[in-house]
Amino acid sequence: MAIIRPDLDLTLSTREDEAFRNAICRLGVTSMSAESSTQPGGYSTQAESHLQQFEISDERTVKQVTTMLREQGLEIITKDWNWY
Repeated sequence: MAIIRPDLDLTLSTREDEAFRNAICRLGVTSMSAESSTQPGGYSTQAESHLQQFEISDERTVKQVTTMLREQGLEIITKDWNWY
């Protein structure tokens, strides 16, 4: 859904709480994170557990978030980023 510009992306991060994400996801959100790591190097095996860039408010799993989106009638497209 393009409200202002067809090329505008609206990303909803795990910094927002569950209730807010559930309510706003139908309003043109183009991408939504789940199970995010906020630690520098957080997806590596040697991440320092005491460091974090910001606090996660929505701690649901990918499965829980996709279930919620499907229940709202939204199409789920998952993407594992390409390594160039």
